[in-house]
Amino acid sequence: LRYSEEKYRGIIENMDLGLIEVDNDDVIRKVYKRFCDLTGYEEYELIGKKAADILLPDDEFRRVIAEQNSNRLEGETGVYEVPLRKKNGEIIWVIISGAPIIESNGTVTGSVGIHLDITERKRTQEALEEARHVAEEARRAEKRFLANMSHEIRTPINAIIGMTHLLYDTNPSKKQVEYLSAINYSADLLLSLVSDVLDISKIEAGEMKLSEQTFSLKDLINSTLQTFRLRLQGKDVKLILEFDDEIEKFVGGKIVGSDADRDSA
Repeated sequence: LRYSEEKYRGIIENMDLGLIEVDNDDVIRKVYKRFCDLTGYEEYELIGKKAADILLPDDEFRRVIAEQNSNRLEGETGVYEVPLRKKNGEIIWVIISGAPIIESNGTVTGSVGIHLDITERKRTQEALEEARHVAEEARRAEKRFLANMSHEIRTPINAIIGMTHLLYDTNPSKKQVEYLSAINYSADLLLSLVSDVLDISKIEAGEMKLSEQTFSLKDLINSTLQTFRLRLQGKDVKLILEFDDEIEKFVGGKIVGSDADRDSA
């Protein structure tokens, strides 16, 4: 028996696991060296003391231990996490695997607890949780900023669109109509892009949809060319539009947007 005990004690010590044995009242009856190394206590400082009184830093976890001890009396095993307070006051986290000590007559006389130090893993987990919290706060701040800026950005664009429509009523020349069409097309496109960028909630929810609309293909191409012509003024580049009159003036197409009824092509 002594040989077997020493054999398995050596195995357990080399596994870097701290063991203690307690009776049915949670009073420590036996302590193994690795547990002393883990907690900083000497064996004589632990024997005869209630494990929860000397090791647990928080009453919340006393209820956990009490529940587990009750399960041991029923012959059940259990695995759970608790913090332990070392002799120097430092708090460490351990996973405890508890099992009942059962005599040959079937009587439960106590339990044995195997303690695995998971402090570093717990700290890493807490650091990741903090990083996730910071990232979520940054995302919420970004959403608030975009929401606040949305009206500021849309207001001047809407003003440009409105003034363009008013200029159409001033009997502009054919060339001026082309310029106004280019301005109107660019403003509509910009408003559409701004709306898509600012509508973060719908983008994240995957609610961007294709909507079918009818539009003038010739006007669309011409407005696009006018936009580039304005930017290419003074450069040796010529843009030419050739459009077959047999092509239907109005065609159907699909646009991407968060609003199905958006009327920009």
